[in-house]
Amino acid sequence: MRFNKQVSVFLVCFIIAAVFWILLALSRNYPSTLTFPVKYSNLPKKKVIVNELPESITLQLNASGFDILSYQFSSNQKPILIDVVAGMRSSGPYTDALAVPTRKFLNDFTHQLGKDIEIIGFSPDSIVLMFSDRVSKKVRIIPDVIFNLDRQFDTLTSPYTSPDSVMISGPPSAIRKIRSLKTSPLQFPSLHAPINQEVELQLPPMVEAESATVRLHIDVEEFTEGQQSINVHSFNVPAGYSLRIFPEKVDVRYQVALSKFKSVSADQFEVVVDAGSLPKSTINLLPLRLVSSPPGVRMISLSPAEVEFILRKK
Repeated sequence: MRFNKQVSVFLVCFIIAAVFWILLALSRNYPSTLTFPVKYSNLPKKKVIVNELPESITLQLNASGFDILSYQFSSNQKPILIDVVAGMRSSGPYTDALAVPTRKFLNDFTHQLGKDIEIIGFSPDSIVLMFSDRVSKKVRIIPDVIFNLDRQFDTLTSPYTSPDSVMISGPPSAIRKIRSLKTSPLQFPSLHAPINQEVELQLPPMVEAESATVRLHIDVEEFTEGQQSINVHSFNVPAGYSLRIFPEKVDVRYQVALSKFKSVSADQFEVVVDAGSLPKSTINLLPLRLVSSPPGVRMISLSPAEVEFILRKK
């Protein structure tokens, strides 16, 4: 028992000493290399950067062990913000190509990392910026959508977006050939209700849009069948003749959105026969022609499609 107590005391003392040794070691400064993600801010408004900028920068640091461990084990490193315009101004007048020394952004790194960390080196040691004039134009948006409709459902209009066009900007070489932009592709295998959702635009490289998203609309509604009995009118009847047709009324069958079913009436349809070929023609039946119908009505059919007639001299 006495031996076990001595071992326990020894282990406790050893652990306490180890802890103090680790704390003392971590409090000292060490040279280290850490890689940080980079985010660029304050880009020039009248210029566009046409080359790829580094997404991360490696820093040679002189920092305490605590700071090094905290950055190495951090699962979500906050990007270091780089003020591009400020760095360009400090490098003097710029043209279409400029190499800005990374040390010009030392204040940005220090602001993010803290003053206790000494930065002694950068990789890359400079950031190359290649500029082009920024031009703008307005282009239409084309919905990139594939869908299937449930039975008895149909669309009132073709798919569309709001807004239907967008202002884009970028270098002339990238903007010149763009006539339209597509939305991100979407598929709806079984539609039975309207679609009204936000969708992203497909933007080519180096092209920016005033809005990266638009709203996609697909006006879907349940349709039903309707029927009206319509009087048939004749025209181009030869002078000196009278025309009588059989039957004088025909049935018009159609499909219409359920919400508009009650608004459709017989006087909104007009069905005619053309007697211009009489009396020289030897035909026995005259074809019917629908010349007007209410908006929103589709799949219209006439029964019968032809009528008998009697042409008499007055």
